[in-house]
Amino acid sequence: MSVILYETERFGSLANHLISTSDLRDAALPYDEWMKLKQYKGTFDDECINIVCWVDRLYIANQLAYHTTYTYREGKFEVELLDDSDIKSNGCNWDNKKLYSFLNSLHYNIFSNGGRSFLSEEDMNRLESLISSVARNIIDGPMHQGSF
Repeated sequence: MSVILYETERFGSLANHLISTSDLRDAALPYDEWMKLKQYKGTFDDECINIVCWVDRLYIANQLAYHTTYTYREGKFEVELLDDSDIKSNGCNWDNKKLYSFLNSLHYNIFSNGGRSFLSEEDMNRLESLISSVARNIIDGPMHQGSF
């Protein structure tokens, strides 16, 4: 088992793609989170911040799994956070198949060789739900408008 350390740009692009694609936004923001935001008069921007914070936690979990596996004997390491400037479309061109592949790979790469994951159960369920949602989009294929 080896752990891949994904670069900041991938996570920034992922966050941007999730908040700018309506069906994925709905999948990336669980209903209970959405309801909490609405209860406190949350706006569209608050929903986006919630998604970006979750992607940031995925990014941190990936870094921790990597460093726990490979650099723990070297002493200290630095964990990076996503910056606002990282949340942009940077040419990853996410289609559903690329997104599905990346999310599955990420799911694998948030575990250290010792089997440790640094995500909460809630965040893991959110990731697995998003993977399932993207898989359903692939299976359903393109949406057809109008009659045939």
